[in-house]
Amino acid sequence: MTRERRRSNETTRGVCGLNAESAYLFRHVLLRDAAYQLQLPGDRARLHGIALALIEDFCGGRPPEQAPLGSPSAAAFEGHPADAFAGELAGHARAAETALAAGAFSRIRRLYLRRAAEYAERAFRLEAASAAWQELAALLDPPAEALALGKAGELARHAGRAVEGAQMWQRALEIHRRLGNRAGEGIALAHLANLSVDLGRIEEAEGRYTEALALHRETGEVRYEHVTMGNLAILYHDSGRLESAERTLEEALARCRAAGHRDLEAVTLGNLGNLYKETGRTGEAETALLQALALHREAGNERYVGILLGNLANLRKDTGRTAEAERGYAEALAVHRRTGNRRSEGIVLGNLAGLFPTDARPAEAERGYERALAIHREVGNRRAEGVELGGLAAVFQATGRLSPAIRAFDEALAIHREVGNRRFEAAHSCDRALALLDAGDPAAAGAWRSGAALLRDLGDSNEADQKSAEMRAACNRRGVQAFEGTWA
Repeated sequence: MTRERRRSNETTRGVCGLNAESAYLFRHVLLRDAAYQLQLPGDRARLHGIALALIEDFCGGRPPEQAPLGSPSAAAFEGHPADAFAGELAGHARAAETALAAGAFSRIRRLYLRRAAEYAERAFRLEAASAAWQELAALLDPPAEALALGKAGELARHAGRAVEGAQMWQRALEIHRRLGNRAGEGIALAHLANLSVDLGRIEEAEGRYTEALALHRETGEVRYEHVTMGNLAILYHDSGRLESAERTLEEALARCRAAGHRDLEAVTLGNLGNLYKETGRTGEAETALLQALALHREAGNERYVGILLGNLANLRKDTGRTAEAERGYAEALAVHRRTGNRRSEGIVLGNLAGLFPTDARPAEAERGYERALAIHREVGNRRAEGVELGGLAAVFQATGRLSPAIRAFDEALAIHREVGNRRFEAAHSCDRALALLDAGDPAAAGAWRSGAALLRDLGDSNEADQKSAEMRAACNRRGVQAFEGTWA
């Protein structure tokens, strides 16, 4: 009886963490806060001022002021030993300015908030950087406030917080409009269009890209014009307008090369490579993707290096180079995790899950799709959520769980239609038809014809050939005549 009670106590202690060290730390925090609150407000402010001065002295003095936001030299960032403590120093400055030389401490707070934002961004701590830019924005005059909000919004987007990112860019847009800054308005609209895509609002995104492109051309923002052309081409691609996508990308590529924008040339080449792959031009696709990867590595653009590694792995998967593809996905995941790119991490996890044959490694595939779905739902990536639901449905189907498979296909198709993802709507419509066939549902033939017709409309010959082969094999297994509406 005594031994049982002892084991029970140990179990409780393990769950609650009630040991001597944690109890000490808990009391220490309470005592520290109580001692702090006993100080008069003026004394507390002076203590914060002393702490700020001591840390600055330890770091070799105060860093120099940076160029104003929006100036040509604003992008240059020279490190300083105080940068590691910049967030803490900004906090001391804020607390000190309540009673001591408010104007001076306000300036110091702005200096350290900006350094905290830029330091965190370079360390890929995207949420911390976004929060620092947002706090700084509240202390700036309207033109600089809009720029800081834009930086906060873009970092929030990269961290997978699309809704918050859109809110910050919307505030920046309103400031630009109030100031009559047409160039800034176009830039904010272009970023808001990207966020509309992330949130699955495709019609809204297209309208914003079109409006932004007109403003870029009106105000001579050539670089942003090229960026927006590329993003609009991706939207055309994802909604099945492949000819418009290719024409727009080729025009953007020529403009980037003429202007010497090598970083944008790399992005556009990568997007063209994806389009070539999906229209059956695998040799051209691999050449374009490798050229893009080399340019991004040359520029040290790790975020895009990770994306290109994932896209090359997709190509190698499609061309049967499974071992190369798996290594490529692993390398891409390492980059995405190092750079805090949660959105792309989720996409690569889903693609890696698709590499595992559902008839040979179904458990790995299912775990991979579930991990990818968790990230897509966390970051609000509806388009990718629909894609992975279709992949998960295929695993259910391969393992004989036909009712969950059909439900997952239905959920995926609803998302595809919501976000305008016609390519995956077509593919998953065909997959759903085969699940209905396995379930003995007479609606299978009609469902197949609908999906095949959509594939024909899109002109996706590779996908159509693959789905037709899968359909014939499935009908043969079931001993029924092949459905009408095949690609051939």
